[in-house]
Amino acid sequence: MQLLESYDEYADMIKEFREKCRRPFSNIYFMPADMERYIRLGRAGYEKSESGIILYFDEERFYRVCLCVNENEKFMIERQDKKILVKNVFRKGKKRENLQKVEKRLAELGFENEGTSVKVKGEVEKIFQRCERLGRYADALEQKGYRFKTADISMIGEIEQIILDSGVIKDYQLNYLTEEEKKEMAEKGCYSYIVNGENQICGGGYFFIDGDTTIGVGGGNKRRI
Repeated sequence: MQLLESYDEYADMIKEFREKCRRPFSNIYFMPADMERYIRLGRAGYEKSESGIILYFDEERFYRVCLCVNENEKFMIERQDKKILVKNVFRKGKKRENLQKVEKRLAELGFENEGTSVKVKGEVEKIFQRCERLGRYADALEQKGYRFKTADISMIGEIEQIILDSGVIKDYQLNYLTEEEKKEMAEKGCYSYIVNGENQICGGGYFFIDGDTTIGVGGGNKRRI
């Protein structure tokens, strides 16, 4: 694996391959700003061959891998010192032929389908109406003595460990964040936790904010509440 030095290097590499393979399969879902962030942090690498380009993004606990390949050729993804996650995006029940070929090749390379996540789009008012159920759940917990609190930066490590220990969120679902990014999230109130009637922490979680949009969420509980 070689380290990506700049966004221009990445863009030129993709352009060069697209000139050889006019319609390659690609699951590169990063925005340019996200790509530049990984490159700046020294956490973006690649492997290049005649069959395509394999991009590695170091998330600390695992590698997130994106592909730009000719699905009709036997591309390779070499084993690394961490887990490898390949995420493919498709509409429900509508996997294109090129994606099916890539998934078949991934299975040949030893990859397993670990699960499927769902991205929901809808009208804001209707989504908020559905979220009202969560409010009733929170009210019920408060009646039993549980309280939701916003965490400060000193509690981030404990909340992250609660999430990992719970098993609700897998280690390969946690993106890498710098200490500065975690601090900024804490200042925005993105980390929270739950305490019981004895003021013991029994759950925690976090979410990401991009402008006015919540773009991700993670959470876990210490024990059944």
